[in-house]
Amino acid sequence: MFEKIRIAVIINCLGICAGLGVHFLLDKETGILVKRPLSISIPESGIQTDAFGIQLLQASMELDPGASCLVSPFLVSEALLVLRELAETPIQQQIDKLGISGGETEHTAYPNMNVTVAADAELPFSEENRNEGIMRLPFRSNFPIAMSLFNGALGSIEDETSGVVVGSNFLSRNTNFVVGLYADFNPKLQTPFLSCDSTVSDFENANGSLPKVRMMRLRANVRYAKDTNGDWEAVALLLSPHSPTAGEPTAFVAILPTQPAAKMAADLTAEQLGTIRKALAEATPIDCCIELPQMQWSPPTRDLIPILRNIGLDKLFDINEKNWVFVDRKLGLDAVPEKIGITMTHSRARDEQRPKVDNAATTISFNRPFIWFIGDLTTASPAYYIGLVQNL
Repeated sequence: MFEKIRIAVIINCLGICAGLGVHFLLDKETGILVKRPLSISIPESGIQTDAFGIQLLQASMELDPGASCLVSPFLVSEALLVLRELAETPIQQQIDKLGISGGETEHTAYPNMNVTVAADAELPFSEENRNEGIMRLPFRSNFPIAMSLFNGALGSIEDETSGVVVGSNFLSRNTNFVVGLYADFNPKLQTPFLSCDSTVSDFENANGSLPKVRMMRLRANVRYAKDTNGDWEAVALLLSPHSPTAGEPTAFVAILPTQPAAKMAADLTAEQLGTIRKALAEATPIDCCIELPQMQWSPPTRDLIPILRNIGLDKLFDINEKNWVFVDRKLGLDAVPEKIGITMTHSRARDEQRPKVDNAATTISFNRPFIWFIGDLTTASPAYYIGLVQNL
């Protein structure tokens, strides 16, 4: 056993917030959400946020062409903002070019997310910082999560619970500095998919196969939009808030293009995604039947260094070019391991009246490759997740 001191940090990334009761109400007779007036304003910084998330998605696609992919712009942006506060000018300038913004806004629904920065305690400290050590890492919440880099594993301790965020595949005796990203999300829809409405049908994979998959089905008044040229259609399914007070609407957004989804994702711009976001945010909910495959994704832990290099952050990992403000000597960032997962499935059938799924005025079936994201519809906060579904 080799010893490395625990250093603690970071972020309780997302604030708990708020309900949508002032915007929507559930009609008890039909079980359909009915829209109340909602003032929409998407700030210009939202376009910048979209640009970073799209860049992250496209860089991930390049590493594994033809595969489904999943990224967390919010998580990565928070990690980069922490590193920016610890770094000197060259790294700060590279991060600034990405145009990312922090998660200062409150959220109606939030994943279990944290960002962990840890360093080997044997690193030399300057006299000025010796008393504080690496505890000078910036806090984005007044409720810190204690972290340790110990025995080749990066773990967390919070409220007498603990867990390994990153294992020995990424950490070794030679590891000096590591940033760990962890997220696990089980989004709760305001009107959930029910097991009694699900069905098994074909999914037209990008590779040409037609596997049988479990399709969840939902009928509700939802936000629906389509391109005037018929290039895409999209829906926004609102998530249940985590507190009864009012907040910004957070949604699962799915985009179904007429062209191959991978091509749309590869060519996607912030302006195009911003147009879709705005169209959905301003749409009057209509009676829709939504068919969506179950999402139970937990990709293997991966190192984000290739992706971050791909988007222009080479100085983060170039020990000859940079320095970190809390140590006397130059220090290389050894790993940025990411462990993320998402689960969205149908709920058990309940004893209540629900309208028949097949009688909706509009039907949209995500039975072929599509793009999706989870995030606030009306703020500039980075999306929690952006994904591309190619093959099931």
